[in-house]
Amino acid sequence: MTVHPARETTAVPAAALARLARTRAEPEDLALLLRGLHSRRLVLLKSLLTRLDRDPGAIPAPARALFERHWRLLERTEARHPDAVRDTLDYPAVGNWLARTLAAEDGPALARGLGRLGAVAAAAALRAGGGFGVTLPAHDGRITLPGIGTLAVRAPTARLTAGARTARLTAGGHRAGPVLLLAGGRVTGAGPGWRGLRRLPGTAGAAVRLDDLDPYRARPKASAAPPCPRPRGPRPATSPGPAAGGAPSPCSAPPTPAGPPRRRRSSAAWYPSPAPAPTATGPR
Repeated sequence: MTVHPARETTAVPAAALARLARTRAEPEDLALLLRGLHSRRLVLLKSLLTRLDRDPGAIPAPARALFERHWRLLERTEARHPDAVRDTLDYPAVGNWLARTLAAEDGPALARGLGRLGAVAAAAALRAGGGFGVTLPAHDGRITLPGIGTLAVRAPTARLTAGARTARLTAGGHRAGPVLLLAGGRVTGAGPGWRGLRRLPGTAGAAVRLDDLDPYRARPKASAAPPCPRPRGPRPATSPGPAAGGAPSPCSAPPTPAGPPRRRRSSAAWYPSPAPAPTATGPR
C-alpha cells in the first residue's frame, strides 16, 4: 500500500465555509471535508509506519510479523479495490484507533494497538470481495470489524476465511462459526457470538446504521478529579495550600498573583512547543 498524504494545503473557500456554518453544505463542500479527513488518516498511518521503521524493537518480533501480514492484506486489497480501503480508513473508529496507537508506549501497549490493523484490513477486504484468509487477535474477548460488527470469543485469536460471497469466523479450533454475507459492498452476519450494527428506526430507505459496538468509537474519557469535601465548621479566611514539598491540591484555591501579569512578547509562549513531525521514510 502506498501512503502519500497530500502535500498541498487545501484552503476552504469563504463561500463553502459560510454554507457549512449554516448547515447548508453542497456536495462539493462535503467532498472537500472528506479529502481533508482522508489526508489526515494517511498522515497518522504514515507516522505509525515511520515509528516502526525507526525502531524495529518497539514491539516483539511475533507482533511485528503479524503486523506485516496484516499490512500485506491491506496492500493486496488496495491494489484491486482502492475505494474499499479508503472508505475503511475514513471510518471514524479507525481514526481514533490510529491516534491512540500512536500515543501508546513501546512494548505490549503498542503491540496490542497494532493488532487492530488485522481487523481494519479484513473489513476493507470484505467490502472489496474476493477470497482471502487472515488470523485476527482478540481484544478483551472480542474481535471487532470496523463498520461491520463484533464477535465474542474465548480464544486469543480467530480465523476469518472469505470467499466470493460468504465468509466465516472460527475460533478455538472450532469448524463452525458466524457466517458473513457479502453483497454490493455491504457485509451482514449471523451466528453464535456475532453482533452486527443495528439500523436506526425510520431509516429504511437510507439504512442508517448505529455503531455502539466498536471499542474505538469514541475517545477515552479523561479521568475526573474526585469531588472536594465540604468544609465543616467555620470557613477559614484562606483555603489551605499544598503541604511543604507536596503537589498542589485540586481543592486548594489558586494563589493570588502579586501584581498584573507580565506581558509576553509572543503568544506562542503560552503554549508548549509541538514535537517535531517524523520524516516520511517508512515502508510503503
